[in-house]
Amino acid sequence: MLSRLQKYILRNLYTTKFMKPQALLRFYEREKNPPSRKDQQTTVVRSAERLIIQGLIAARGKWTKNKWYIEALALTPAGKKRAKSFFTQPQLPFIYSSHGHSKKH
Repeated sequence: MLSRLQKYILRNLYTTKFMKPQALLRFYEREKNPPSRKDQQTTVVRSAERLIIQGLIAARGKWTKNKWYIEALALTPAGKKRAKSFFTQPQLPFIYSSHGHSKKH
């Protein structure tokens, strides 16, 4: 099960090719009492890392001695499929009914 933030990340990446993690901080603009900026960054990065582990997104970045700095995020094919499911509504089965239709013989 994906969190609201993870769904937000997938939806936004679906509409763009690459995205910087900082752009995902817009998720918190609607919050009445958003967490501190540092907590926002930490949460976005952790959510992105979990999506990477699940194979839904890929990241490009730099390794330093102590830390991984994510520069850009992109959807994997599995992530595109999952994100697309957020935009498509389930199709209802078509049921043909002859009620109300008159047949001429």
